[in-house]
Amino acid sequence: MKFLFFFTLLFLPNTSFAYLDPGTGGGIIQALLAFFGAIAFYISYPFIITKKYFRKLKEKIFKKKNEFDQK
Repeated sequence: MKFLFFFTLLFLPNTSFAYLDPGTGGGIIQALLAFFGAIAFYISYPFIITKKYFRKLKEKIFKKKNEFDQK
């Protein structure tokens, strides 16, 4: 393992000839915002569906209760 580490340090170049233009930072920020937005949506979506289900159930129960009270 040590041999591989030293081989990498000695024989592979340690310089990178990469260019990041100013728009790259904006793209990275946009990708991060989209990622966290998608996570927030997929975490909250089941709660929204569950809330709608219980709201409809509650309305149905109260509707039947009101019909029963009027008779």
